Amino acid sequence: MFRRRNHGGARAPLLSLRHSPRNSTMELTPSDLWLRVLESARSGMPEQSFRTWLSGTRAVGLTEDEIYVDTPSTFHTEWVEDKFGAGLAEVASRIVGRPMRLVFSTAPDGATPHVPAVELSPSTPDVMPGVRRAPPPGGATPPGAPGERRGSGQGFARRGDSHPEPHSGTPGHGSAPGSGSGFGHGPGHGGGHSPGQASVPSSRQGSGMERRADAGPGTGAGLNDRYTFDRFVVGTNNQLAAAASHAVAETPARIYNPLFIYGGVGLGKTHLMHAVGHEILFRHPERRVAYVSAERFMNELVNAIQTGTTGAFRRHYRQIDLLLVDDIHFLVKKESTQEEFFHTFNTLYDAGKQIILTSDRAPKDLPGVEDRLVSRFEWGLVVDIKPPDYETRVAILRKKADDDGLALDDEVIDFIARSCTSSVRELEGAVIKLLAYSSLRREEVTEELARAALRGMLRNEGPAGAEGGGRVTPEMIRDRTAAAWGVRPEGLQSRRRTKDLTVPRQVAMYLIKELLDESLVAIGRVFGGRDHSTVIHSIRKVEEDMGTDEDFARRVTELRSALER
Repeated sequence: MFRRRNHGGARAPLLSLRHSPRNSTMELTPSDLWLRVLESARSGMPEQSFRTWLSGTRAVGLTEDEIYVDTPSTFHTEWVEDKFGAGLAEVASRIVGRPMRLVFSTAPDGATPHVPAVELSPSTPDVMPGVRRAPPPGGATPPGAPGERRGSGQGFARRGDSHPEPHSGTPGHGSAPGSGSGFGHGPGHGGGHSPGQASVPSSRQGSGMERRADAGPGTGAGLNDRYTFDRFVVGTNNQLAAAASHAVAETPARIYNPLFIYGGVGLGKTHLMHAVGHEILFRHPERRVAYVSAERFMNELVNAIQTGTTGAFRRHYRQIDLLLVDDIHFLVKKESTQEEFFHTFNTLYDAGKQIILTSDRAPKDLPGVEDRLVSRFEWGLVVDIKPPDYETRVAILRKKADDDGLALDDEVIDFIARSCTSSVRELEGAVIKLLAYSSLRREEVTEELARAALRGMLRNEGPAGAEGGGRVTPEMIRDRTAAAWGVRPEGLQSRRRTKDLTVPRQVAMYLIKELLDESLVAIGRVFGGRDHSTVIHSIRKVEEDMGTDEDFARRVTELRSALER
């Protein structure tokens, strides 16, 4: 439906078409007028902001005092209204020579926008000479009275009219992304929540999982049924990423293409990616959705080359409607894979297909990835996810308890939320470990039991952690191992392979995997960006040496015990 906001321009006309010789005989359609508004706005804002927020808008109707503007998504509607509405209305008022209001809305895919029937008043034909409304579809004049306010059953149909939207309190879903006027506000400015507030998306009937059971071959491949929007907790740390994901699910390939989400391990990047896939399959069950990690993409390419099936490989990935690629940073220094992915990306993008990528870092921080790929990664929207704050961690724990039918009282939730601060995955791992400990001991879950069960994981006490205690981190293990072997931590991050550095480096990798269960890629990053095969070799080498060298095994065990205390 239409959304009216009183984005009025200045009362004193700055430019009147009536007095402009250049425009004295010009007739402006809604598109003509809006094009002039956008041209003026473009000169006063960053190009990336213009491309992201305004380039996809279009004017579909015009009355005496209102311009009806179609936006690519409801998320766009909220954001453009709040960030740019007043400035755009002022520009339109200057061009026309009288105060104008903007009415933003979003039409469903394939629908013809319905412009409310508001005729130009015949009593004031020369107020805006040369400005006329576009004729309605079919040439018929729709009935309606000037200035009439329409009810909820008319105007643009929002996507929620046919399928209730997952409402998470994110920008574009019931709360304004921010306030302000004029231009120059882009992604990351403003937020739909007050600081510290977290919200859980409400579940709508059907989350995409129903479609997975009977999806045809090639649709929804690799999607995790648990990774849906209704199971994703939105907080200040992931607000923009969640809102952008909802927007892409509403109108794939119209905005934010590609959508590039980056952040640390276990923060929800993959969850959001899968959620978009489920939502698109729910809305468009005929579409082909594929999820693949960058590593698997490379392995499949290698296999296709070896078996002479590169043609089939390319057809598979270049006929997808939604391609979800996880851990794109894996392509660093993989030149042949980058070449293949470059052409796959171009084919899909040119065909109007949606692409979503995740990474542990921003595109500009991907060394060893070709510039032409980096530039394409930045074509759409690049958004990060940060570690959750305390309120979001509490919301995540409560959501997990509700979803899984767990009995966790507020004291236990508070203890875990204050102890586990790095990621969602860490929070969920703590809950699983606590429940296993409770089951084995046949004891009720209490704060005391939680302290006992999670002592080695949470590192709330003892001198072995950071100064004054604190949770063990990969960097802490690396530095403590370096100290135990009498070398500098920087040496373990260097490319040198002397024995005095190789052994403690391997031990540190082993201990990080044992104590924190970090991914191989994450462990490699702690040691100067080493690849997963190096990490695997190091872990296996330590395990082998501990089985044959008693002194070495004792030394590693003592260090592990010190870290766990």
